[in-house]
Amino acid sequence: MYFARWQADVTSGKELFGVLAGLHDVSTRWAVTHDFSHWKDEIAWMSLYFSVAVWSSLGLCSVGLVTGRLPHYLKAPTSSNPPTVGLAGRIIAPRAG
Repeated sequence: MYFARWQADVTSGKELFGVLAGLHDVSTRWAVTHDFSHWKDEIAWMSLYFSVAVWSSLGLCSVGLVTGRLPHYLKAPTSSNPPTVGLAGRIIAPRAG
């Protein structure tokens, strides 16, 4: 889509912006439109990007956080009476016998 537009501009001989002129143009041109015809070609990829891609990246971040703590939760208890936490937050050792 954007590549085809660029090719059409180059073929037609349109003068393209340089880097600084392009940055100036993008920072000063603010044309807000709610007309569907301006966005119809971008709706498919923008919808996928702002939904699937964003949620996938958030999911990948959470997997990294969870896998770091997973071995802690998968440890088998060492005794039949695991320690418990008292009201003050102190660990209470199991009674022997």
